[in-house]
Amino acid sequence: MATNNSSQRLGYSVNQPLTEIFTQPIISRRDPTVNDRQKLGTLWVNKLLDQTYIITSVVNNQANWAPVSQAAGALNSLTVDGGGIAVPIAGTIDIIGDGNTATSLTGASEITISLNPSPTFAGTVTAADMVTGDLTVSGDFDLNSAAQIDLTSSLAAANAILLNATAGGVSIQAAGNPIALTTTNQAINLVSGTGAVNVGADAAAKTVTVGNVTGASALALNAGTGDITAISIDAITMQAGGAIQINSAGGQIALGNSADAQPINIGTGAAARTITMGNVTGATALVLNSGTGGVAVNTTGAGDVVVTSADTVLIDSAGVLELNSSGGVISVGNDAVAQNINVGTGAAARTITVGNATGATSISLNVGTGALNLGTSATAHATNVGSTTAGSTVVINSPANTGLTF
Repeated sequence: MATNNSSQRLGYSVNQPLTEIFTQPIISRRDPTVNDRQKLGTLWVNKLLDQTYIITSVVNNQANWAPVSQAAGALNSLTVDGGGIAVPIAGTIDIIGDGNTATSLTGASEITISLNPSPTFAGTVTAADMVTGDLTVSGDFDLNSAAQIDLTSSLAAANAILLNATAGGVSIQAAGNPIALTTTNQAINLVSGTGAVNVGADAAAKTVTVGNVTGASALALNAGTGDITAISIDAITMQAGGAIQINSAGGQIALGNSADAQPINIGTGAAARTITMGNVTGATALVLNSGTGGVAVNTTGAGDVVVTSADTVLIDSAGVLELNSSGGVISVGNDAVAQNINVGTGAAARTITVGNATGATSISLNVGTGALNLGTSATAHATNVGSTTAGSTVVINSPANTGLTF
């Protein structure tokens, strides 16, 4: 309920007939309102909130109550957070900034304490109340320390610590020590969208290591239609403790297909191994080509050279064709297979020589129940048997009781 007591109170005194009596304070359980019009200077005490007000004016029938604590007065002391009380000296208390703060007078009764643009902190800086807010820096923001700088977050999220450049790049540099990106049993992802990912691409001599050989460690190199290219101005070495496989599902597998005059070595290491080229599936073919350098097939020790075909084996030469052995018999048709053996049967005029006249060289012509025909072709030709050299003999044997016809 509003109060209205703005009338003047008078009383009789000794020295003068009427004296104005000061209004007693109003004791209430609430704060005064604009409708509580009292004599100017009247005090209002809210005993519940322990707050005192004084009426300073009444304008348009509305009272103005001011808290007594806001009334202008002398400053007696200032209590500081670190402990202690500052008292005026000659009526003045100085508020002075240090190297990180500065003070300025921004109004008749206002003092602004601001942070230096380049503050320096000797201890720990804790943003205890910055729960969901942001730290916004409009200029350069440098973290400099002669000791370790830690950025730590206890947030259990993928982006617990996020370094985000909305317009430019992010550069991480170190001088004198490595840069370590470490995670505990989690992936490290380098994602660039359509941009390239370059590792060790600067023009400086270095060793770039990817992966390790511990346990089940694996290295996967994936590419789309952009291909995988490995280039070295020196050697490229591939070493595996297991198999090395090179396959293509959509094109040929080419080794040494560039026009460079360099040797190609396959299986030339001094170790006993089987080297297999090609297979016998379907129409699979194996082609060995050479220029004027020729084709050499060599084996040492007890190793054999075996050429096997389920069809025809053809050996054709535009020059001399020789079959020689320095340590064993030369056999032609020595398998027990009932197939004819033709020597010099091509329809071309040639001289066919079997044997030689050196030392005890001999020729044996053996037949089974078939005939032995010498010069029986239907052509006019001479057939010579034996030698005209003195001492030579010709022996023609015939079983008993059989005829011998010349």
